[in-house]
Amino acid sequence: MISVIVCSISPENLDRTKSNIDATIGVEHELIAYDNAVSKWPIAKVYNYCADKAKYDFLLFVHEDVIFHTQDWGKIISAKLAEPDCGVIGFAGARIKTKAYSGWNPTTGDFEISNYGYVDPRSRAQRFCRRGQFMEDGYGQVITVDGLAMFVRKSVWEKYPFDERMLTGFHCYDVDFSLELARHYRNYVCGVMRLVHLSNGNFGREWLQSTVYMHDNKWNSFLPMSIVDMSEQEMHNVERRALYGFMKTACMGHVDYGIKDIMSWDISFKDKLYVMIKYLNFVRLYHRRMRGM
Repeated sequence: MISVIVCSISPENLDRTKSNIDATIGVEHELIAYDNAVSKWPIAKVYNYCADKAKYDFLLFVHEDVIFHTQDWGKIISAKLAEPDCGVIGFAGARIKTKAYSGWNPTTGDFEISNYGYVDPRSRAQRFCRRGQFMEDGYGQVITVDGLAMFVRKSVWEKYPFDERMLTGFHCYDVDFSLELARHYRNYVCGVMRLVHLSNGNFGREWLQSTVYMHDNKWNSFLPMSIVDMSEQEMHNVERRALYGFMKTACMGHVDYGIKDIMSWDISFKDKLYVMIKYLNFVRLYHRRMRGM
């Protein structure tokens, strides 16, 4: 019923994930794991290669450090996946994607729908994040999803596979894939089962460069995309906040990405000034706090 696809670089993590899936999925399944430790293929290429080999109608692309805590989750998710208008189902997503550079969640909290566990980077304790409004069936409609775990019908993937020509690294595959499917189907966040992601994302220079490239070379003419009713001014305010958030991510990732980059963006000078002032204030406060630690 479900083909589980994993891009692996750690035999230990893969063994743990396989044991967890076998014990909890509750339906007929197969695990297609690609050892990418040596070949280091782009993740879009790995996912397409493995999906082509899948024998079941439902696919799950999942990180090898995800643990499922709900029993028989394969039965639970299958009914939603079978709906003809269902695109991709994830566990963290956003109801809007700005034209402004961002990951799957352009503005923290406001438009997010999430249901997943994670490991606190400081205490190493497991936490749980549940945000946003879910429908009566336990799902929340979104535009984008995070790539920690993504369910999709194989027939949908066959029409809209991962973009190997553009995605030549290990970032942005989830945003690009979910944006494409949002143009043709309804994407969802699942709120009726629990999982934990044992690692946190890497938002370094490669992520920043991939994000800018993806927007500029593919998606700018289609964005923004939203399932939220808002005025033009409200949308404009969201765009500015998303740009500021993108620069904050660069700063906290210790990436040399600053004023010159902001000035190259295709936005009004007023918006550039807004982002620069907020960004410089954040950098000053951030470095002051870091020196005090």
